[in-house]
Amino acid sequence: MPGFHINEMGEMVLDAIEDIAVYDVYGLATDIGRECERVIDRFGIDAVSTVLPKVINTLELLEIFVDKNEKENVTIKELREKITQLENEKSEKAEHRRRYEREMEVLEEQWRTETNELLEMVQTLQDENKRLVKQTQDLQSSSAHSSGLGASLTESIISITNNELHSALTDTQVLQRLKEQIYKQRDELKQKEQELQEKYEDIEGLHIQIERLKTSGEDAHRRRKALQAQVMTMCEQRADFLAQLQDQFLEINQLRQQLGLAEKENEDLVKSYSDDPNDPNRPRYTTLQLKELMRERDELITTVDNLTEELKALKPSSAKLAGGGGGGGGG
Repeated sequence: MPGFHINEMGEMVLDAIEDIAVYDVYGLATDIGRECERVIDRFGIDAVSTVLPKVINTLELLEIFVDKNEKENVTIKELREKITQLENEKSEKAEHRRRYEREMEVLEEQWRTETNELLEMVQTLQDENKRLVKQTQDLQSSSAHSSGLGASLTESIISITNNELHSALTDTQVLQRLKEQIYKQRDELKQKEQELQEKYEDIEGLHIQIERLKTSGEDAHRRRKALQAQVMTMCEQRADFLAQLQDQFLEINQLRQQLGLAEKENEDLVKSYSDDPNDPNRPRYTTLQLKELMRERDELITTVDNLTEELKALKPSSAKLAGGGGGGGGG
């Protein structure tokens, strides 16, 4: 079973708390229930009445934490997938932005080149127009008889100048449209940058949420570790409790054996005392009376020993007194 291993005593012990699922908790509860049934069948319900509610409460807490851990793992997985997706979109948009900026730089360079060319063309046309007007005025003043030809030439020059100016105006309109297009693309680029900034903020918010979930997961991990230690402690207490019950069971059996032997000896004594009521050696005392007599005998023995010790202590003094009296009579 994931998250558990069997120790040398055959007990199921928590191993990897991160891999435990809810069904593992149910399996652990089933194994503990079987053990409790064996203890109840052997020693009675009183043997587990105090520890069983604590075991049930611990298993319920473990189930809650494991279920919460599974939900948090699913949420973290979804958030990581979302972050990966957003980062991919971010990379794609950044690449699109770089490509767009390069295109804009090329367009701006082309626009600047064309603008310079058109400005130079307009300046050239204006200079040419001034030169032609000056030549026309010179021709009109130098030859009066060619006035009709001069007027016709002037009209031709003015027509050519007007055509060139019209062409210049058309190029200017094209240039204006290019400017408008560039301004429009700049606005679109600013809008894209704003959208990209919003995506950055979303990603940052998701990062903060993941950090918060990591912190919550670490707290839950610490609580599960504490719960694991509590379960292991209760398993050890259960093992100690079973050992104590086994010792008590052996002591009870020994006491029962001793009681059986004492009852048998008592029965044998009763039979031996009641065989011949006319036996002069048959005891006439009860057990309590015999105990009292034995106690009095022990007290008398103690008194006799004390008196003997005192007598031994007095004998040397008497001998000395007797020796002193004999010496005085001889004198």
